[in-house]
Amino acid sequence: MEVSNAAYAVCLLRIRGIGPLTLGPLLLQTGSWRALFEAPIKQLVASGINTTKLDTLEKGRLFASPVKEQELINKHGILSVSLTDSNYPTLLKQISDPPPILFYQGTLPNTQPLLTVVGTRNPSTYGREVVKNIIPSIARQGIGIVSGLAYGIDTLAHVATLDAGGYTIGVLAGGHDSIYSTQKDLVTRILKNGGAIMTEMPIGTKLDKGLFPRRNRLVAGVSQGTLVIEAALKSGSLITARHALEANRCVMSVPGPIFQESCEGTNALIENGATLIKSAADILEAYSFSTQKTDSTPAPKPLLTATEEQLWAIINHDPKHIETIVEESGLKSLDTITLLSLMELKGLIKDVGGKWYIRS
Repeated sequence: MEVSNAAYAVCLLRIRGIGPLTLGPLLLQTGSWRALFEAPIKQLVASGINTTKLDTLEKGRLFASPVKEQELINKHGILSVSLTDSNYPTLLKQISDPPPILFYQGTLPNTQPLLTVVGTRNPSTYGREVVKNIIPSIARQGIGIVSGLAYGIDTLAHVATLDAGGYTIGVLAGGHDSIYSTQKDLVTRILKNGGAIMTEMPIGTKLDKGLFPRRNRLVAGVSQGTLVIEAALKSGSLITARHALEANRCVMSVPGPIFQESCEGTNALIENGATLIKSAADILEAYSFSTQKTDSTPAPKPLLTATEEQLWAIINHDPKHIETIVEESGLKSLDTITLLSLMELKGLIKDVGGKWYIRS
């Protein structure tokens, strides 16, 4: 049996005390999972990983079985993409701690724009109507919808996208065998319609509370923006929104009734600078997309708004840090982050790492 790089990755991920933050730098140093699995520990010292971790890694490899892991991968039909691969999702690669490997089924996005949609597990009639009236219109514009396959707004967003003939990605907190039985029909439908189910966790990973915040960073990190529909002040949706902000992505929120607890979080996001969304057109405007599907003809360079012109005058071909841009522009930090994200989407500027920006 041919053993894939993914099988070696799973072996390493299963070593207790060795996680993605340790394995990422080691993968970049060695170039492949097999090379990392077989590398002498002395060779890995240059990575800067502490010796205790390396000792744990060395001992853990002794009990690993790449062949058995390959059998599991084959049984479940799991595909994978590593941080060093050219088809690794571009936007996800730009977050501060991208997973060194993704396990997935279906078809990963290529250049398709994506919108993350999150919200309460117990939506009101109002929340359901918001999804029903906004998400299908977005999906029909060729924008893929990303969510976490949870009950409530997540599921409604996935279903509304599929009903509109759109593309959707479900992001798991655990392995591919951790899908709730009640969600298996939805997963099957997503895959049959050309979507994807992905996770950073290998098969056999037991669901744990700590996995959900980690999952939320992927939900936010893979998309250009995050839309929050009906969320309380203390909710996973606001964690996702925070991850989106930290990744310099656009955060959007649908306002709700002021006396409704499940809308306190969404209203608070708007108070703190998130883009207020009342219709699909608001999202398309925030994303700088046309209200018509694009064809294969390259779009002309978009016109700049007055505030974008202000930032354009500050940013040149010498890298400039976001704090400097905020100071020189006089704009609010959140407004600057949102504008920079939109200008990146337009291809006007790019983040060269560490929130240093230059003109494209």
